[in-house]
Amino acid sequence: IGEMLRVCKEVRIFPIVDLDACQTDMISNVIDEFKKRYVVELKTTNYQFQKNANKMLVIRK
Repeated sequence: IGEMLRVCKEVRIFPIVDLDACQTDMISNVIDEFKKRYVVELKTTNYQFQKNANKMLVIRK
């Protein structure tokens, strides 16, 4: 993710749930790490990939 942000203005990660439709613990760690240096948002999408998979993580410079 850090390398993608080095060359891009924005990184989007979708879906942010595991196969059991639960938000992964890793997302919290990613948010905590990158909110120190970037704008981090969880956005609701119109598209639902699977049950409870309608949010995407957006990280911007």
